[in-house]
Amino acid sequence: MHLQDHVLRQGLKHDGTSYVPNLAKSWEVTQGGTIYTFQLNKGVKFHDGDELTAADVVFSLERLRNPPKGVLSPQKDLFQSIERIEAPDPYTVKVTLQYSDPLLIETVALSSHVIFPKHVVEAKGDMKKTVLGSGPFKFVRFEPGVVGEFAKNN
Repeated sequence: MHLQDHVLRQGLKHDGTSYVPNLAKSWEVTQGGTIYTFQLNKGVKFHDGDELTAADVVFSLERLRNPPKGVLSPQKDLFQSIERIEAPDPYTVKVTLQYSDPLLIETVALSSHVIFPKHVVEAKGDMKKTVLGSGPFKFVRFEPGVVGEFAKNN
């Protein structure tokens, strides 16, 4: 095992600092680096009030990994090591890999890999006209190329 592999398996960046999870309170790596189990924080809400659950995480990662017809996922190759993604319960996400991938934590931590609200995408087909997230600021008003107004998400 290379030092880089060990460092990334432990959730550390190359400079030795830790990744700090936002949606997950913790994760565990087992089976020789082929199973990642993420425990999500409870009570995280999308801006529409619906709770963010493991189903949203599975849906979003699957969408990146296997995009629907007509949807491009430029970084889908980053997910090629994944065999399956499951939600054993509403606050647990289990990612099983085909082979050990020391960059998995780094991949899921990329800022472009957001968690979409499954219920909104299923109802509207995509998120192109709906601005909805789970972060510290809610969109109040959004006009592409004109203005973006935000309010604190309590």
